[in-house]
Amino acid sequence: MNSGTLILLFIVYYAPCASAGEKHDAPETSGLQIGVVHNGSIYSTDLSLWVYQAQLSIKAPRVCRIGPWNATGHVSESIDFPPRWKFLDDLLVSVNANPMEGMSDNGHHSVGFHTYGIPLSKIDRRLAIVTNLRDPKGGGRIAHVDEYEFDDCVLYAKSNNILNAIFSQLCTFINDRDNVLTQNHPFSNYEFFYDLLAAKSGGCNYVIIASASLQEEIEGLRKESAANPVKGKKPLAADYSGDWKTGKEPLKPMLGFWHLDERGQWALVDKVKNPCFNERFHVFPTGTAYYFVTDSGKVYLSKKPDKGERTIEEVWIDKKRPINGAITDTASGKTFLFGAELIDSPKPFYFELSEKPQLCPFERRPLIDKSLPRSLDISLSYAKVLLADKKIKIEPRPEPKLDPKP
Repeated sequence: MNSGTLILLFIVYYAPCASAGEKHDAPETSGLQIGVVHNGSIYSTDLSLWVYQAQLSIKAPRVCRIGPWNATGHVSESIDFPPRWKFLDDLLVSVNANPMEGMSDNGHHSVGFHTYGIPLSKIDRRLAIVTNLRDPKGGGRIAHVDEYEFDDCVLYAKSNNILNAIFSQLCTFINDRDNVLTQNHPFSNYEFFYDLLAAKSGGCNYVIIASASLQEEIEGLRKESAANPVKGKKPLAADYSGDWKTGKEPLKPMLGFWHLDERGQWALVDKVKNPCFNERFHVFPTGTAYYFVTDSGKVYLSKKPDKGERTIEEVWIDKKRPINGAITDTASGKTFLFGAELIDSPKPFYFELSEKPQLCPFERRPLIDKSLPRSLDISLSYAKVLLADKKIKIEPRPEPKLDPKP
């Protein structure tokens, strides 16, 4: 799915980037609501592991929570990091952060991150079996939220996830620096932020902000291991040495793009040494360019020049008008950003990601419906604005075959 194209806003700011060592604390909860319109439904999520789904065509839609089967305890809900998720390769793919999971008394973490994909065909078949249990015209308000667990998820890089490899070493460094035995900081204090992208070879890549020195150390050892293999020993996929911890330079953030190659090794394939921001973000690719929307409502653009290193610049830095929502339409590949002025009489607006966007105001109205989960209602309300303005349309839903499993 193409997530978006070039972002140039009605008012464009090109201010100097923040220094690489400057800290920008992430908010306790996400201020940016992400929604995806797919096959006539809207999808969204909050701090939980589950993804909400509701229909756009009826007044009071049936609401479903979709997630992996977690009865074994291998996958559990995020503590303080909203999942990063996308539709990739006909899968609903989500990255779930739970760094406290698997922590022993000595502070060791086993696996704190899980990337899983649920086939969309299985979701459609499972939901089809209860389609007629509610009024198809949506005459009444929802009574409850239906929950559906899927025990046949696709797990990406289950035993060797670069997120775990980098985070565990950052955690060790910071805990040593702060003289603590276990991870007792909020997750955001570790300054580790990420999103996922589709990989050309299938699966997904990761975009990570973390220590520049650590990421380069991992990649250097990977290359050395691949160039000088030891007989009977598998090349390093992601590892580190203790040398980086003794360096005099502080751990400056670097925006790294990681890819799992054909030999099963994680490769740092691209990077931005000065990412300008150090907070949670969502990435929207177009060609060789990447556009980042942060949870605080800022927008950045990273280009790949013909020669030299990738650059990044500020595109939208307006504290009075932060971006607070994004809706992607999978049918058209278009993405729309939403925002409002933070004054007594907010003036909401949205625009399409494009080289020549137009700022579109829309009617101020309450967005919160207490019968819906808040995150879903915000995305649903924004999607209905786009439908009313004919920016997107509801595609006919295919007739799915019923899933024999209840």
